[in-house]
Amino acid sequence: MDGKFGSYVTASRSLAALISLFSLPLIYILNWHLFNSHLTALLATTFLAVSPVEVLFA
Repeated sequence: MDGKFGSYVTASRSLAALISLFSLPLIYILNWHLFNSHLTALLATTFLAVSPVEVLFA
């Protein structure tokens, strides 16, 4: 069945992918402000990007 934004599966998966996409720069900025270290911010962003839960739900 098609809704206003396409099929329900496509719309729900697109929203999850969009949230996941925005979470990567946000986690970088948050870690950079908390720890004042680019290395720590990059590591946290990398761990989030390869997290099985993040990959599964994105």
